[in-house]
Parts: sequence; structure tokens; C-alpha cells
Amino acid sequence: MIKLKQISRHIIIYFLLFTSILASSPLFTIIQEECKSYKLPITFNMMNLVERPDGSTELNLNIISERNKFDTNMLVGFYASGKGILETDLNIKKVNIYIKVKYKNVRQIIVSAQKKDILKYVNNEISYSDFINKINYKYTK
Repeated sequence: MIKLKQISRHIIIYFLLFTSILASSPLFTIIQEECKSYKLPITFNMMNLVERPDGSTELNLNIISERNKFDTNMLVGFYASGKGILETDLNIKKVNIYIKVKYKNVRQIIVSAQKKDILKYVNNEISYSDFINKINYKYTK
């Protein structure tokens, strides 16, 4: 009886993981294609969806950037994420972008924005300068 419960629990966990991967695949493909069109290389292993305890989902992107291109790459990452969210209609509340900036040492900038602000940016309802003011920044070494 105990083994049956353990097996059924494992089946449920694998099913949830598999459906999560299937749901994220179109999103990741769209983001990858958008980034590619702006010459920003990104692979599937540089993206993931994170389910928060409150039930919300966040999209995380990892981007590697040159010192003088991190702001452009950040905007491309948010734009590509917004396009993906629009086309897949996933319930993502927030996008976090981890930008590793290559300069003497590698530094990391963590930027995040809410879905509503990203979609306004993608739909040209706000300018990029207004969008930049809505982004949360955190610098790490």
C-alpha cells in the first residue's frame, strides 16, 4: 500500500514536470527567435519558469552581455519575453533578467519588471524611457 502511494506520488510529480516543460517550450522558442533577430544569443537552458508559493509564475532569463550593450540586451530580453507572453497567454506575473556583464571581472545586474508594464512596452503604449523607469535594478558582484 505504501509503495502504491509512493508510485502514484511520483507519477503525479513527473506529470506536472512534463506538462510544465511542454507549456514552456513554445514560450522559450518565441523568446529565442526574438532574441536571435536582435543578435542576442540565448538558449533554452538560459530560461526557466519559477512557481512562487503564492501560485504566481515568474520567468527568469540569463543573458551574457558586453559592458556597453547591457541596457540594449536588457530591453531586448524584456521585449522578447513580452512577445512570448502575448503569444502563449501564460499566466506569468513577473520577468527577471540576470545579466552577466563582461568587464574586468564578471558583474551581474538583476533587473525585473511586472507583466503589465512589459506588455505596455511591447504594445507601444509606453516609451522605452518610461518602461526603464518601471524596472527594478539590483547590482551584484
